Amino acid sequence: MLVDLAVFFRTMAEANDMFYLPVQVEQTLWLDELKLLSETPEDEPADDGMVINDYSSPLRGVAFLGGDSIEVTAPEAEGDQAHVQIKYSVPAGTLMAIIHQVPGGLPADTKALTLRARCDEDATFFINMEEQTDRGDENKAGYNASITISGGPDWQTLTVPIAEFTLGEEHEDLNGKLDLEHVQMVMLANIRSLVENVDIEGVLYLDELATTTEAD
Repeated sequence: MLVDLAVFFRTMAEANDMFYLPVQVEQTLWLDELKLLSETPEDEPADDGMVINDYSSPLRGVAFLGGDSIEVTAPEAEGDQAHVQIKYSVPAGTLMAIIHQVPGGLPADTKALTLRARCDEDATFFINMEEQTDRGDENKAGYNASITISGGPDWQTLTVPIAEFTLGEEHEDLNGKLDLEHVQMVMLANIRSLVENVDIEGVLYLDELATTTEAD
C-alpha cells in the first residue's frame, strides 16, 4: 500500500480542530517499478551527512499543520537566501508544525541535526524525530529536543546534537535508544499556542535541514 501522507494528515484535521492543512491541490504521481525482495539488501555506506530538505521549489516531502492561516511562499525580500517563507497565524490550542518525511531513514553515524533559518521574532521550536521499526506493537517512538531561533534579519545555523534528543513521555522504546536508521519523520513544531493556550503569529524562513557527522 502506498499512502499520501498529506491525505492522512488532512483526515486528522477533519477529525480534530487541533490540526489544519491548507486546501489540497491536484498532484500527479509517476511509478516505474515495485519489487518484492526475498533477501534484505545490504546497507549502503553512510554519507558524511544528508540533506533532509533544502526547501527548494517545488517543495517536496513536507506537510504543514497549523491554524486558520498558514501561507507558504517564496521570500518577499529581493535577494533573500531562504527557499521558503512561512507566514502563520495559529489560534490557541492548535499545533503549528512542519513535518518532513524521511523514507530512507537517517545515516547511522549522524552526530547532529543542523537547521539554517531565521524568523521575525524569537521563537522556540521542538524537533521531534519518530522512529518506526518492526518490533511488533512497539513500532513507533518519538524523541524530542528544542531550539530557539532569535528574531531578526540575520541567518542562524542551529546545531542540535543527537545526544540531546530524549524519549517523549508518551512513548516507550524497547531498546531504549534512538535508532537513526529507522527515523521516518522529522517534525519542527512551535507548540506555544498549544501549551500556553494563546494565539501566535509570525514569519519563519527556512533554507536547509540536514544531518552532520561532526559533533560540536
